[in-house]
Amino acid sequence: MSSENSRSDPISKLLTIAVCPISHANLYLSNDGQKLLSRASQSSFPIIDGRPDLRRQSARPWLE
Repeated sequence: MSSENSRSDPISKLLTIAVCPISHANLYLSNDGQKLLSRASQSSFPIIDGRPDLRRQSARPWLE
């Protein structure tokens, strides 16, 4: 199993319960696996060392 796949599994589980701290809407994993995305707030949250940073101050603008 590659490190990317092993990292995606806990993130996938997290996505079933975590919501955007700004909009309280669902989060989605970016195609590159480096960010969680909120379509509702158009924000992205970094994944650092396999841990999502969901603090409001860590949010960055994201457009689809």
